[in-house]
Amino acid sequence: MYSLLKAISFFSLFLINSSFSQISYNYSIQPIFNNHCLDCHQIPVRAGALELDSYENVILGDSNNGPIILPYSPDSSLLYKVLLRDSVVVPNEPICCRMPKNSPPLSISQISLIYDWISQGAQENNLQLNERKKTKEYSFYLIKNYPNPFNPLTTLKYDLPEDSFVQITVYDMLGNVVNNLVNKNQNSGSKSVQWDATNNQGEPVSAGIYLYTIQAGEFVQTKKMVLLK
Repeated sequence: MYSLLKAISFFSLFLINSSFSQISYNYSIQPIFNNHCLDCHQIPVRAGALELDSYENVILGDSNNGPIILPYSPDSSLLYKVLLRDSVVVPNEPICCRMPKNSPPLSISQISLIYDWISQGAQENNLQLNERKKTKEYSFYLIKNYPNPFNPLTTLKYDLPEDSFVQITVYDMLGNVVNNLVNKNQNSGSKSVQWDATNNQGEPVSAGIYLYTIQAGEFVQTKKMVLLK
């Protein structure tokens, strides 16, 4: 079965590279996760510390075993390995492992689609990677905080393609400002900032869901984090 699946996958990849457009994550891949994976792999369950509810979470791959996708290398990608119909050993999971756990396996066509998507570079949409890098939406990027949920410390990472005045602000669910983490000019590059679950007065905040927003020039992006106590 594995050999047949690989043969189908390579043939499919050949056809795609020859004449078809690239696989769209939002159109073809996320619906598979929505239908088969989100009962376990989104807040608050986060089995294996993994969320599969968005492209950014899938690519970030904050699982107990690190990244789940190696673009262009599906056979080395944990996501593909655990979808195969024979169980595989996953080091930091006590029960080894075929996904979806306690459910029928994905169809061969669904597994093959995921294999081909990773083979193409695990891109979000049909744009070529070098085209996506030209857009600010791709270049400015706020990576999901880790750990999440957390107590009491979490790290926010972000990428700046150019020197910018950066504001990173934490809000409660009512839209009130909780903490101004960053409010200054920064040079381009990969950055990070930690939040220790305190407000601007240095007082601990209560457990709950918080929003954090980065603004750099015209770019604005917001994400969610959960504080547990």
